[in-house]
Amino acid sequence: MIDVRIPKPFTASSRFFGLFSGKDLARITTPTALVAGLHYPFTGTTQEIASITLVLIAGVIWAKWTPYGYKIDQLLYHALRWLTQKNKAEGRTIKEENEDHIVLEGSSIAGVIEIKPVNLESQTEAEQAAVHTVYQELLESLNYPIQVTSQQKPLDLSTHTQQVENTDSLGEYLEQDYLDHCQELASSDVTTTRHFLIIYVDADSRSTEILEDELNARVNEVLERLNTGDLSGKRLTGIELHQLAVNLDTIRPKPTPKYTETTEDEIGRYRRTVYLTEYPSTLPLAWPVRILQADAQVEVTQVIEPVNASKTVRKLQRLQEKLEAEINSLLSHGHRRTEKLESTLEDTQWFLNRLTDRKCQAVKHGVYITVTGETREECNQGFEKVCNRLDTNRVKYREPFLRTDQAYHSTSLHPLDTLDENQVTPTSSAAASISFATKTSGSETGTLYGTDTTDSSPILLDRYSWNAPHTVRIGATGSGKSYAEKLELLRTRLTNPRINIYILDPKNEYSHLTEALNGDTIQAGDKLEEHDTVAIQVPERGQQSNLDLLIKTVEELYRVTSQSKERSLVVIDEAHNLMRRQKGREILSQFIREARDTDTAVTLISQNAADFTEHQEGRAILDNTPAKIFTRHERVPDSVTQYFQLSQREKQDLLRLKTGTDAEYSEAILKVSNRIDTKISVNSTPSEHAIIENGETPKPTKTEEEEEEQVTEADLPVAAESNEAESQGEDWLDKTLQVHDLYYVAASLPIQILAVYISPIKIFSQGTLFLGYAVATLLLVSFLSGMGASYVHYQFNGGETPV
Repeated sequence: MIDVRIPKPFTASSRFFGLFSGKDLARITTPTALVAGLHYPFTGTTQEIASITLVLIAGVIWAKWTPYGYKIDQLLYHALRWLTQKNKAEGRTIKEENEDHIVLEGSSIAGVIEIKPVNLESQTEAEQAAVHTVYQELLESLNYPIQVTSQQKPLDLSTHTQQVENTDSLGEYLEQDYLDHCQELASSDVTTTRHFLIIYVDADSRSTEILEDELNARVNEVLERLNTGDLSGKRLTGIELHQLAVNLDTIRPKPTPKYTETTEDEIGRYRRTVYLTEYPSTLPLAWPVRILQADAQVEVTQVIEPVNASKTVRKLQRLQEKLEAEINSLLSHGHRRTEKLESTLEDTQWFLNRLTDRKCQAVKHGVYITVTGETREECNQGFEKVCNRLDTNRVKYREPFLRTDQAYHSTSLHPLDTLDENQVTPTSSAAASISFATKTSGSETGTLYGTDTTDSSPILLDRYSWNAPHTVRIGATGSGKSYAEKLELLRTRLTNPRINIYILDPKNEYSHLTEALNGDTIQAGDKLEEHDTVAIQVPERGQQSNLDLLIKTVEELYRVTSQSKERSLVVIDEAHNLMRRQKGREILSQFIREARDTDTAVTLISQNAADFTEHQEGRAILDNTPAKIFTRHERVPDSVTQYFQLSQREKQDLLRLKTGTDAEYSEAILKVSNRIDTKISVNSTPSEHAIIENGETPKPTKTEEEEEEQVTEADLPVAAESNEAESQGEDWLDKTLQVHDLYYVAASLPIQILAVYISPIKIFSQGTLFLGYAVATLLLVSFLSGMGASYVHYQFNGGETPV
């Protein structure tokens, strides 16, 4: 990740003896002067000297002691303000919700843009610099304040699992196994992060219509800059806007000195906030992502407001002169510890030069980090983890003690930054705080492709929501391509039972899967009609004549799917065979270009990306295929690296990805244009693995069992006779056991009494043990003999027991 320079806070105050500022001296001398005035005229008594000395010590403590990061006088001020104004936080910021905007307290209005995350880790340094530039230019184009909020929430797969539960396509056993897998993923403390940019228009004497027009213009301006660069976003409206408003604006917040407790329907939630005060000289681009990756529920709120450039230049020039004078004064009096002042002077000169050269603009930038928890203990644990991350990154922070009401407003939808803890900084430095570089799990519905290897978050993708729902799988033989594709087909059927699945299977290995999907297997060349699921196989593998047959089959698939009214999914395995011929490349290219118009998704599986990149038609196929899934490669040519813009780390990963034969799971690099770019782990459930590997079908559902157990009328006498014999056997056994229970109890009672009587005397004697074994053996023989005799009597006496 590229590093970005961050200047220190632009403040300079003269320090006497290198220790005390002017305010500190006032804190020391004010109480001392008051006490001296009380003792005027000063006579030099011991009592007077002791009083002044004690007050002087108290003044030094006042000047240097900073409980909760504040001077004592500051703390007293905040305590007084807290007691008189904290109740102002107990109310909603939102007055009214409209379709595309929110009316806030004071009649200000706000619009919200959700920004899609961009995976900077997988990009080259040049690409990272381009994203940084786009965001910097966005900040420089603003002449109004904005708020950028990154909000975490626990992973919720309920929409996806509900979609599975509403189908009944593959049987209860496979479905329940998959739902258990989803439940395990959802209970693994995985979170998802959403990023919002909030734009405000302050209320004034203008009409509501004019305010709304100005808000729309601002939102459109931001969207245009986002979507024309390497970032993208959309405006929230309707139910999405309402849900965000509920999350960011609690109805009844209850601030305490360190927490804000929010209650809704008796469900408590605690919030604890810090604001950042100073940064190291450089930070990696998107450094807030490191904070969001802490094992806690974290929200990062940034308030960005433009400031007047000419005023900033004049302030920096005065600050530069003051710093130079103070450094010279300290050096002239023999003080050598001027490193901090010199560092601030260097940052001031650097900032001033960038402003005068118009390489940046100045903004106020405040960063507030909030940790939430269902209990105080959970909140405190998360808070410690976040503070540890800040300490590791050498970022200084402070907790708003007795200011939690202000912190709540600054991190909600309140139009004013009431906490007002920010610093003037260049737009290039503010842009380094880009927080929407977290990875995304895709959509809430669709097919589960695997889990992200970095944070175990599930990757769900709805390919039919893309501009073109096509995928290409590329990897060496044995890398897990076909296994992952079979897994996708099973899960596609679980969530979408109405889809038609066509598999072009030149290796003749999908018949078991097709059977599990309740489909058919036919030969290439047979008449192809619309199917729910069908695998099309060749008469014999490895024949040269198969190539012409496969090309004709693709043409037939194009014809059938284009005429279907249902969604279709076409899988073409060993696609590199088709790419070897001009006609094969042409028909595949045409199919890919035109299939999206008929709601048809195409998946191409090949062993080498060069099969596509070496031909014009192949490159056209890749250009119209948003999703590329790479499994392990034996080698990665430079042409492939350049075409797919693979980073050096991704190139190395391609050679080391797990295949499933050397681990319990396989790995792949998943790239979906403008959506996701990450390495995933592909795991299957036991029932899915049994179908894919062994051809075992899932256990039948209860409904299927009941159908199998139904008997026809012709079978009823046989069934009745069988049930009667079984019932008689059960009756005999039950009655015989009842009779012999009585025999056993009556015969063993004297022996039990005897054993109890003699046990205290000769419990360990050989005679007693021998007697016990002998009696037990006789009883067992008698019991078994009686059972046999009873059974014979039962059979020859019409089922009557010998009682």
